[in-house]
Amino acid sequence: MFNYKNLIGTQHKLALASIISHLYDPIESEIPSDPVFVHYENNSFIRLFSRQTLLSLQTRLQECPKIIEEGLQDKSFIKLALKEYTPCNKEEIIYKKILTKMVDAGLNFGQIAEECLGIDAAMYLLTGMPENSNITFELSDLPREMIFFIDYIIQLHQLRMNQQDVGESNNIDVEHKSLSIFAERKLVCLQTAIIEENRRKLLSNTGKVLTNNQVLCPFSRDVINVKQSLASARKAKLFLQLIIATAKINALQEPEIDSFLKRQNPNYLREAYQALNQYISNPTIRFTVEQQKLLNNIGVNKIIKPDNYFNLTKRYQHLWNENKSLKENTLTVLSDYSKLNTSLPNFNLFMTCHWARHHHHIVKKAIKRIKENDSIKQVIADLEDQAQVNPKFNPAGSLVRRLEFIKLHFKELNGLTNKILLC
Repeated sequence: MFNYKNLIGTQHKLALASIISHLYDPIESEIPSDPVFVHYENNSFIRLFSRQTLLSLQTRLQECPKIIEEGLQDKSFIKLALKEYTPCNKEEIIYKKILTKMVDAGLNFGQIAEECLGIDAAMYLLTGMPENSNITFELSDLPREMIFFIDYIIQLHQLRMNQQDVGESNNIDVEHKSLSIFAERKLVCLQTAIIEENRRKLLSNTGKVLTNNQVLCPFSRDVINVKQSLASARKAKLFLQLIIATAKINALQEPEIDSFLKRQNPNYLREAYQALNQYISNPTIRFTVEQQKLLNNIGVNKIIKPDNYFNLTKRYQHLWNENKSLKENTLTVLSDYSKLNTSLPNFNLFMTCHWARHHHHIVKKAIKRIKENDSIKQVIADLEDQAQVNPKFNPAGSLVRRLEFIKLHFKELNGLTNKILLC
């Protein structure tokens, strides 16, 4: 059984909602089922990635040197670009087929440029001829480049004539980009950009070349240590379980969490509750300061351990009468702190060896406020704050324990009790 020292309020719920951004894998666009902590080399920011995402980033980066080498050794200057380029129109579709055929034939760019100029010249002559010209194509009469690409040349000619007819019907001038310009200005420039882009991927923000064990974060371009990130899988799994369990205990409605749970096995939430139980009872995994702070922000540190719960119940249960109201019982527990429920308070404090208690004054004020029907939760919260100001404040002292015991009985907490299943 678990209980909350404080009812999770707006601040914790906002923290729970905002923490989703730390859990969201930027590549998969979802909370990862195989989480790892991203280990930034110069940044302590907390983020989870999918293990598969990290390996994918590493694999892609390892491809960069191969792409650069292939591009620099490519005598056609356009082979990489042809793989990447998506044609914008029917004319470019035919151009891409023509140029691919040239590259596959092993032509260098000088030869490709020469072939392109020949095809451009042929297209210029064909397009400029009268429509009623009776042209008979004899393969033996055509230049070599036209024989090799005759089918594509015919397709281009028919396409341009159709476009020209449509343009004239709509009083629109139709412009055509030549094959040589397409190859030189678009594809050569694109291939240069591809090579430079892959060079840039291998550099950190400081200009240092990444090692095989480093990748760049897609969000910030900060350097990630892959090996250390992958080694955090066990810790990251627990971290995610603690957040999911805490969110569901508080009935937090987050589509990302619901979507995540739908992708998990039916026992995931039960296992997450068990992990939370184990963590707050006897943690075997230690988080970093930043990770622990994030967990504290969402209220994990507000959960009372089962052994503390039973200790509190055993110590103060005799002061709590289930047949009385929360107000009456709260007054009884607080009055007992200063022995105000006896005829001789100071004498009873002395006889019970509690004469050194430090908070009698603020406890008396709290009792007065409760009797005047102030909100019990607010009075208890104020009493906690006031007690901590005292230089002699003891976080494990009698007043703190009594306040924790009282808060176990807040009505709002009844719905949270027993939500975590112990198995």
